[in-house]
Amino acid sequence: MNNSLRSRSFASRPWSIPATALLLVAAGAFAQEADDTAPVTNSAEGLGKAKIIQGKMEENYRHTLELEAGAKKQKDVIKINCVRDKSEQIKGHIAVGGKAVDSVNEAVGKHDPEAVNHELNRLQILQQKVLVLSTEADNCVGADLAYVGETSTTVEIDPSITRNDPTGTALPAVDSTRPPASSSLL
Repeated sequence: MNNSLRSRSFASRPWSIPATALLLVAAGAFAQEADDTAPVTNSAEGLGKAKIIQGKMEENYRHTLELEAGAKKQKDVIKINCVRDKSEQIKGHIAVGGKAVDSVNEAVGKHDPEAVNHELNRLQILQQKVLVLSTEADNCVGADLAYVGETSTTVEIDPSITRNDPTGTALPAVDSTRPPASSSLL
């Protein structure tokens, strides 16, 4: 494809460049969140990373169960159903992750670092899905609004602004006299 055709295709889709940038930023955020994304060279260290990832997924599952319990206390059926749906999906991902951990264990026994890395990649994808579901569960109950402490407001008034209230000035009197006629038909 020549450059002129390529530039026209991007020009016809102006959203594609910002969307691509957003995807790259999101991918970078996930990579920074999971510090265990580097491929393993020693297959034995893969099992440790697998257990760490599995622990993070289980921690997110426990968090959603706590959110569900809070929604039950509030007796809010909508929140309960929303959080329960997310926790069931997380539970399914954890089950698949458990099988991946078993596969990592088998690959470690066979001294196959390539298989270990493959299973670790599966686990990392599952962990990212669980993280998204956990965040969605937070949104179900409105927990995304976090309390960070007492707030205070400081008002600074520019000294060049007059202290007189501009709305307090008297309005001019209304002229109630009738204007003269514009033409005479008499």
